Amino acid sequence: INRWDLQKLDPAAKVSPPKNAIIFHMEKTVPVNLRPIVRAGIEEWNKAFDKLGFDNAVEVRQQRDEDTWDPEDVNYNTFRWITAEAGFAMGPSRVNPLTGQILDADIIFDASFLRSWKTSYENFTPSAVAALLDLEQPIPTKGPALFGSRRHHHADCRLNEGMQHQSSLAGAVFAAQGLTAKRGELPDEYLQQALKEVVMHEVGHTLGLRHNFRASAWKTLAEMDDPAKANEPTVGSVMDYLPVNIVPAGTKQPVYYTTTLGPYDHWAIEYGYKTVAGDENAELAKIAMRSGESGLDYSTDEDTETNDPDPLSNRFDLSKDPIAHAQRQMALVNSLLPKLLERTVENGEGYQRARQAFGVLIGEYYKSAQFVARFIGGVMVHRDHKGDNQARPPFKTVDAAQQRAAMKQLAEQAFHAPKYDPASLNSLSSTNWRHWGVPRSSLDRAEYPIHKTISDFQEAILGRTLNHLTLSRIQDGEAKAAAGEDVYTLPEHLKSVIESVFSELTAPPAGEFNNRTPYISSFRRALQRTALKRFADIVAKPRQGQPEDARVLTRMYLNELAAKIDAALGKGDLKLDDYTRAHLTDSRLRIKQVLEAETEDFGKPAGGGGGGFFIFGAEAEPRTRNLEAIAPEQP
Repeated sequence: INRWDLQKLDPAAKVSPPKNAIIFHMEKTVPVNLRPIVRAGIEEWNKAFDKLGFDNAVEVRQQRDEDTWDPEDVNYNTFRWITAEAGFAMGPSRVNPLTGQILDADIIFDASFLRSWKTSYENFTPSAVAALLDLEQPIPTKGPALFGSRRHHHADCRLNEGMQHQSSLAGAVFAAQGLTAKRGELPDEYLQQALKEVVMHEVGHTLGLRHNFRASAWKTLAEMDDPAKANEPTVGSVMDYLPVNIVPAGTKQPVYYTTTLGPYDHWAIEYGYKTVAGDENAELAKIAMRSGESGLDYSTDEDTETNDPDPLSNRFDLSKDPIAHAQRQMALVNSLLPKLLERTVENGEGYQRARQAFGVLIGEYYKSAQFVARFIGGVMVHRDHKGDNQARPPFKTVDAAQQRAAMKQLAEQAFHAPKYDPASLNSLSSTNWRHWGVPRSSLDRAEYPIHKTISDFQEAILGRTLNHLTLSRIQDGEAKAAAGEDVYTLPEHLKSVIESVFSELTAPPAGEFNNRTPYISSFRRALQRTALKRFADIVAKPRQGQPEDARVLTRMYLNELAAKIDAALGKGDLKLDDYTRAHLTDSRLRIKQVLEAETEDFGKPAGGGGGGFFIFGAEAEPRTRNLEAIAPEQP
């Protein structure tokens, strides 16, 4: 840990002021009404130093009009309020590379950060969700991609982007529930808690702490929702990226964001700053041995990327049971969408705010589903050492029951469109606001692209459940299980995906359908086509690392699916609409072409031989025939 040279003025005293306090100068540019909140966020860290016997280790001084010092002066640590219109906050520091001593730190807070919290994305797209979760890059399979991105610097903190979405979500919820006098505004209580949380986070960086994306998994939803515990930490650390905690209507609202440091923050400060009189290594080892205790789990940036396995290491997830929280968020979205227009748009206004709120709510629905999907093939990761207190093995496969629960939730919710009001789509007008901060994709269509939006989100979920790493981890989990232990197997998973995506074919009812009310909806048809492309990849374009069993199992299940399609098409008492009949006929043809296609070199690397991993060589692409129209290259 990088750290300040913090020493007691009186080493023999149990409690002593430091020789040199960590002093932050709050620039006079900070709005007067926000200064108490900023001060509180900075001074909150004194609670951790108090336990170590430091009295007022972190000090805040207000810049006066007559002060002439320059904020760029390395002798001054500053909290700066700037107007770059970029909507960010960060806490960089300068460190002696030979000793790790922090020499200077400045927290930079853009004024537009607060203003941007009051604006919303017009189209909260799959790429925007991926960017917030750091899932925007395809899963790497080749050398430089695996190693080049694993870097970290405190100046890279991207908390602001997610906070913009969280506040947009809060604004949409408050408006839809009629909780604010002026629609689109956020309550002062919300803004104060959000601001303090971000300040605590950025100060943590300047004290040497890194992100801890496991911290939000410390408490249950019931514990976090208890208003009587408002002054207690709701998460293990303020160094996580935390979502707003909004409870269902009719429930008393607890704090929106944690208001104080968590147990991990106190523990990390103890490790970095405790005064040790004797054997320092032995004392530090004693402190570190607590890593298995509740609230001290740690997972940072390089543990929270696209191909990392721990489903509890996420940005903007919440609670010890993210599946339950995701279910609550998706239910919240479904409850708000039907009332969106009447609650977000007032007489005399345009409908732009309705589009903004709709995009944010749809994005929240599928962002929540992404957290659920991570449990399938998931592996819990722990940093405990042998002999630590409450030590756990480094890896533990997610329980089979949890994986099944995750798959069930995806089948029942993520694989279906949210429950919006169809008439509202005609009122989702664009602001036509064009500038460098608006993605070009959000301006391509004046009307809302509902089919493309839902399809893109669902494609991302399917990609997670069927990629080669997920399939490989599921099969590896079978080998790691003890005899008699319940296991979520690869056959169970692949069959569950196919049966949930094509559930309409399990037991087709008797009846008559038409093109206005088709048997298989347009959203489900798109989902099924996407799934067939993914299955075609598994069969005919296997990625390096994909289990061979996944390929042969998928072939078998596609044969079974083809038989179900034939049965539905030939069912005498089921009169299908043209949409469904054409879709099933096309799907049957796609399956036939996949099963008849030839595939060679199932994921073997170039150069022949032992199938090793080549950092500098090119990976051989599987040679396939007649497949591009059925299974175009997938990321």
